[in-house]
Amino acid sequence: MFFSLSIKWILSILNFELNINSLSLFNLEDTQYFPIVYSLADFNFSPTYLDNVYADKIIGFPLIGASLHSIFFSFMGIYSFMVLEYLFQIIFLIILFKFCLMIFKDHRKSFYFFIFLMLLYSIFGIITIYQDSTTFENLYYLFKNNFGTRYPRPLITGVLIFLGLYFILDFKNQLHQSFDSSYVAKTSIILGLLLNTFFYYFIIFSVLLFIVFCTSFSKKIFSKIVFKKAILFLIILSVFIIPFIFQNIYSEIDYSTRIGVIEINNDKRYFVITYLLKKLVSINFFPFLCLSLLSFYYSNKYLKKDSEMLNIFFYFIISSILSTIVFISFSPSVISIYHFVDIILFSFVLYPMLIFFTVIYEFLKKTKFSKILINDKVIIALTAIFLMLDGFYAVNDFSKKKESIKEAIKLENFLDDKKLHNTKLKLFSNDRIALNLWLLNNNNNLLISDGFTNSLKNSQIEYNLINSLKHFGFSEKNFKNFISLGKSEVRNNFFLRLFNYRYQANSLYTYSDNRYYTENFHDVIINTSPFRAQNQIIPEDEKMRLLDLFINHKVNNELTADYIIINYSLVSKYFEILNDDYDEIFSTKNYKVYSR
Repeated sequence: MFFSLSIKWILSILNFELNINSLSLFNLEDTQYFPIVYSLADFNFSPTYLDNVYADKIIGFPLIGASLHSIFFSFMGIYSFMVLEYLFQIIFLIILFKFCLMIFKDHRKSFYFFIFLMLLYSIFGIITIYQDSTTFENLYYLFKNNFGTRYPRPLITGVLIFLGLYFILDFKNQLHQSFDSSYVAKTSIILGLLLNTFFYYFIIFSVLLFIVFCTSFSKKIFSKIVFKKAILFLIILSVFIIPFIFQNIYSEIDYSTRIGVIEINNDKRYFVITYLLKKLVSINFFPFLCLSLLSFYYSNKYLKKDSEMLNIFFYFIISSILSTIVFISFSPSVISIYHFVDIILFSFVLYPMLIFFTVIYEFLKKTKFSKILINDKVIIALTAIFLMLDGFYAVNDFSKKKESIKEAIKLENFLDDKKLHNTKLKLFSNDRIALNLWLLNNNNNLLISDGFTNSLKNSQIEYNLINSLKHFGFSEKNFKNFISLGKSEVRNNFFLRLFNYRYQANSLYTYSDNRYYTENFHDVIINTSPFRAQNQIIPEDEKMRLLDLFINHKVNNELTADYIIINYSLVSKYFEILNDDYDEIFSTKNYKVYSR
């Protein structure tokens, strides 16, 4: 983690020197979020990335989660991402150890569990390098989604999640002390930040607190002082709830569809909840459920010293399931509910791991191997093994990205050589790295941008795309081929960049009626999990609508590209620049750059 983070930066700089823009973008791991930070740094809450095109509403992305990076970016530029990556990783490791200490109350035992978690994370990662195993890949990504360094999740949310668990573990103790005011304030702040960064955990932790509260029930909870602390909790939490509500009211409605918000009725609620319950007793989930129930029984019968704290992680499983059901039952709309399922899976894995570790540790304490546990050399050896495994994975991961980084740096150097800085020139590109490099050079005009990062209406995005394609010389036939008219395809890269989850197609939701999808995809859609929002298929009636817009469109010369950067590894073979006004002036293995 921290060690692999250092290796990642050291290898990057040794191989590519200080091409800091490209290196920082790749080390972010998810370049999709950079434009949001870039816009917020200029206090722009309605980004369009075009000087003469304006949005009526604000962006719907949870802005509080991006605010710290935006502030640092304002003062330090791209270097802020490296600084904050290290800062958050240090904070995370400290909080993770304190979290372990809160469970076991023993520094040595806590450190062993800390190393146990880190070793598992590294081992799962290395197995995925050599084995094509869905099970280990899923286990690795469960860890990576909670322990990794991808911005903003889990780089920021990981800190908040384990800090939230830390305070929940202390809840029962605080309850008997009528709650310390600082505890109440910190807990409400953490929940408020989760609401504005990863609201799924806000719901789950709220239910978990309620469960712990109910299991700790006593007359004392009705005392006047506890009531006052509850009021304090709600007042502080409201400071975070109000901007969350405000942003949802004033954000662009089309933005909501692009990030996957769908309205559901009672029939759909029943379908999703039934599907979830069936999955919980299916061959994939049921063993985890049985293991968790057996762990709960064993813990309360044989691990009584630790059971009070360990039980909270069993309640975590219950709260993650209950929260999903409650949210689906009462919310008028849902969004990316696969996140709930991921958290359920994480809770299923975390609790048995805690029980397994505790059983092994207590067993060793009672045998002749007890000396191992108090031997500092063992701790040093385990730490060294973890660092080697972590470093080994980091080197392999860098090797996989090396060619892509090399390509990006060539593009970065080209922009520098051409002195393409601080211009009003307009760029058309299908590549996130190219778009972000353009912004980092203080060129603000992007003819098309990731639908997740702008607050444009869908009609404006369509207009800009069609205007550019028509200006590039696309004929009606070219456009039909480009949109794959009459041939359904899953996750068209070009449209996925522009519209994200707008065209999700699964057993819960389709953008259009089923008859508008090609026949060979009917069964695919029906059999796709309702939790799989990533399944994107553009229906044929929507393609016909876009074709009609294209046919009737007249080119607006004020919205045409000065530069075009195409990553041909991400676009269909039907994409061509046919306008003689453009010359190809630079190319790499994947990129071609055209200038007018």
